[in-house]
Amino acid sequence: MTNPDKNENSSFNYESKIESLSFLKDLAAVFAKPAAIIYIILVLLFTFAEQGINKTVVLAPLLIFSAVFFIIFLLFFILFIWEALFSPYKIYVRNNYITCKFFYRKTVSINIDDILFIKRHKGYSKTRGTYYKNKYTLLLKNGKKFLINCFIFKNSSDLNFFFTDITRLYNKKYIKYIQDEKDSFSDIYSENKYCFHILYDSIIILITLCLLFSLIFFIFNKIFFPAIIVFAILAAIPAVPVKIIMNTSEGTVILKSVCGIKIHRISYYDTKQIIIANNLDISVTAIFIEKKKKKKTFSLSFYKSQDRDKIFKILHIIFKNEVSFNLNGNEVLIADKIIK
Repeated sequence: MTNPDKNENSSFNYESKIESLSFLKDLAAVFAKPAAIIYIILVLLFTFAEQGINKTVVLAPLLIFSAVFFIIFLLFFILFIWEALFSPYKIYVRNNYITCKFFYRKTVSINIDDILFIKRHKGYSKTRGTYYKNKYTLLLKNGKKFLINCFIFKNSSDLNFFFTDITRLYNKKYIKYIQDEKDSFSDIYSENKYCFHILYDSIIILITLCLLFSLIFFIFNKIFFPAIIVFAILAAIPAVPVKIIMNTSEGTVILKSVCGIKIHRISYYDTKQIIIANNLDISVTAIFIEKKKKKKTFSLSFYKSQDRDKIFKILHIIFKNEVSFNLNGNEVLIADKIIK
């Protein structure tokens, strides 16, 4: 497919077709084990209450479980109908406009030149892991947003390519801007040290304090099983990076946890290359000069867009000509600039 921003005669038609209901397998995989555990617990409770095994012990938990399962299934069915009704049944691109037709909404037409970039929504399944859903948010240059939710409807390859291509072109403009202006970054960012926090670092601190008080409560009340679970979560928190410290004078990038523990240290003097990728995540990978040393990767997805912009620029100051981009994914590098 040709570049939709440049070719006004570019066109395609997409009509919704029901795809296989494979998502039901994912739901079954998610709920199977918890359902079995809940049923066994109910059986044990009724066995204790009845002081033996009889029909009530077997049938009562089954009836309770069936009622709960029916309510969950009904909620998912209502959600399915709701999403289906408000998803576009037809999308076509013609004369530089994308047009969406809905069952219960008016037809919407958007000029492609007015689209800044497109965000693809992500999901998670036990079988596929993290994946992109057929759900897109179009962010326009005037600040407005428009959601296209194709839900379980099958997308054509043209539709996916069209949405991916718009974001790819936006990222390419940003990279060109970075490359053209990189000689001026040292003058703009003249301080020696810069610190960036993830969006949710204060929430992580609050959760840590709540878990700590919960652990003390469980230990004093001799409730040991929940105490073990809380302790395991607390033990994992120091391994989560929430802060990046970039030192331009020393040529280092340091990642620290909420407890101030140093998790990664990447230095200009032992780094061969820095690769920025955007596949399901915005990640930075450091490849070291010493071949035996394993590469280190950290995510920038949970940082503010304006902070990511600064991080990319400071990386160019620290690592000079060793920064490269590998943009085969759908993630937007920054989300608050109109780049010409």
